Amino acid sequence: PVGVARALAATAPPDVRLRVDAHDDARGRAVAHALRDEPRLELRVHPPFDDDALHTYLQELDVSVLPYRWGTHSGWLEACHDLGTTALVPDVGHFREQAPCLTYALTDDGPDRASLGAAVALAHRTRPTWRADPGDRERRRAEVADAHAREYRRVLAGVAR
Repeated sequence: PVGVARALAATAPPDVRLRVDAHDDARGRAVAHALRDEPRLELRVHPPFDDDALHTYLQELDVSVLPYRWGTHSGWLEACHDLGTTALVPDVGHFREQAPCLTYALTDDGPDRASLGAAVALAHRTRPTWRADPGDRERRRAEVADAHAREYRRVLAGVAR
């Protein structure tokens, strides 16, 4: 998170407001401490949000920048997509296949400043909005539940033999 926040502070257009939220645990306080001298960053340290507060927070943002260094999928990205908040994610894992989003390059040395700055500038100019369709989400949940139920029945039928 520190490298991404510093790169944002160095590359984001001057009229972009940059907010960094960190939990009030040891790791979050360490992040805030490391960024305390970045004048462009508005730092907020607080307890983890409950679901309602998280949803409100995400809806207040124009773009949520995810500082992941690895991973395959993200519940945070799903929440952004459900709420219509544009997400900016690194080009690792399968985040960009998970939901519509903007991406930046991640190198061994951290975020690529040029691609991060360009993505923030693009988001600032164009204000992309991708929002999941609640009906599609409900259909997908039902399909997954049905597939699990079929598989459990198949496995239990084999055990009963």
